[in-house]
Amino acid sequence: MHAFLLSYLRFQGVALFTVVLAAAGLVVLARLGWLQGITAVAMRGLWPVNRILEKFALARFYRGMSLLVQAGLDIRQCIIRSAAMTMNPAIEADLMRAVPVVSRGGSLVEAFSKSRYLGRIGREMLAVGEQSGTLDETLQKAAEYSFEEARTAVSVLAKVLQVLITLAVGGAVAYIVITFYGNLYGMF
Repeated sequence: MHAFLLSYLRFQGVALFTVVLAAAGLVVLARLGWLQGITAVAMRGLWPVNRILEKFALARFYRGMSLLVQAGLDIRQCIIRSAAMTMNPAIEADLMRAVPVVSRGGSLVEAFSKSRYLGRIGREMLAVGEQSGTLDETLQKAAEYSFEEARTAVSVLAKVLQVLITLAVGGAVAYIVITFYGNLYGMF
């Protein structure tokens, strides 16, 4: 009994030391700023989360573009600065491909026609705003639409995750109960 207790205490000590060491490592990585880059890369690769992050990034792009157009900046500068506001290198690079088209005199619809991230609705709203002369208002509405779409996706994801976590915990409890009673009555 004494050897078992020592073995148990040694295991608990090693486990506690490992957890404290891992927590300290995470704190150091966070202080160095490396954890933010790691989590950003992980989030961009995680399937349901990356689409939501793209929608939030587009909402930031539309909102920034609306404010900059309303302030009277050159449209090329608006695109460059708004693309930087997305905080996503892939989306930023995709949106920056519109700058040369606009510099050559093309419309915004032509410039963003080959964009992978700007959807059909976004392009149509750009076309309406460009033709009607209310680009800033239309971009603001596009930002609101994209933001609401992202919020709805977050809400749906939270509900789905709640169900999945409940099922996982229920499955784990069921496994423990079945294993316990199976061993108790010698079935397994």
